[in-house]
Amino acid sequence: MKSIFFALLLAFSMQANAADNDTLVVNKPNKVTVVVGDSVQKILIEGREGDENYVYRNTIQSTNGKFTRHEADDKDSWDIIPSVKVGSKKNKEDELDELSMRLAFGINAPVNVDERVDFSAGSWEVWWTPFSYQHFFNKKKNNSIEFGLGLDWRNYRMKKDLMFVKNADGMVDVTPYPDGVKRNFSRIKVFSLTADVLYRLKFSKNFGMALGPVLNFNTYSSLKTKYEEDGKKVSVIEKKAGHRPVTFDLLGMIDICGFNFYVKYSPNDVLKDNGIKFKALSFGILLD
Repeated sequence: MKSIFFALLLAFSMQANAADNDTLVVNKPNKVTVVVGDSVQKILIEGREGDENYVYRNTIQSTNGKFTRHEADDKDSWDIIPSVKVGSKKNKEDELDELSMRLAFGINAPVNVDERVDFSAGSWEVWWTPFSYQHFFNKKKNNSIEFGLGLDWRNYRMKKDLMFVKNADGMVDVTPYPDGVKRNFSRIKVFSLTADVLYRLKFSKNFGMALGPVLNFNTYSSLKTKYEEDGKKVSVIEKKAGHRPVTFDLLGMIDICGFNFYVKYSPNDVLKDNGIKFKALSFGILLD
């Protein structure tokens, strides 16, 4: 910055030797460009306070010891090499890469379900993506690609008079509640590490969409059944519910006025072949 001001002072001192003294004050310029050579000096000032379109150009050239001054209106005719932006901070609007976090709350509504099972509306999903990297393809930010790493909890509740149990093979099956008990609920829970790739497209400020795959590394599952027996609450928990270790979802989102509504569908069965059959489908709202 000091070299710029020194060059400006030098320019005006050279100008004073060739003509009458002039004083130019530009408050809050957007950009100042200075080219200094052995026999030529060029100054370009773009923008000023209250006038973004303001441009000032000045060329001072030395020929045989004589100084000549030239002013031009055509910016493109200048052979400017160095360029210095006034101010040290880059506008956030100009950045094409962003890091953010996403949080989704949804309802699980499995499809292709075993006829013995009837999942309830109390089946829910919480999907937290603490790391989401988004790269925009242009400064309008109307299309981008996004990479996310997250954690997903899916809960599948059953409302029939049946409870989930593990059979002799360690796979999930269903059986009636014990006689004389007051049932509460029986559910399957699956925890996953997720990795997703999304393509986002904005049609306007208040409307957009996204589409992409989600890879699920399913690291934990469990069964839990609650009921009352003789006035006492009973909770039965069994770990390792025979889940598939890796599944993938197809994710679609619609962005309306900043609210993202999502749908996720998996063509894979949640549990292994000899367990209860169903495929994951969830929908809800995603905040980012």
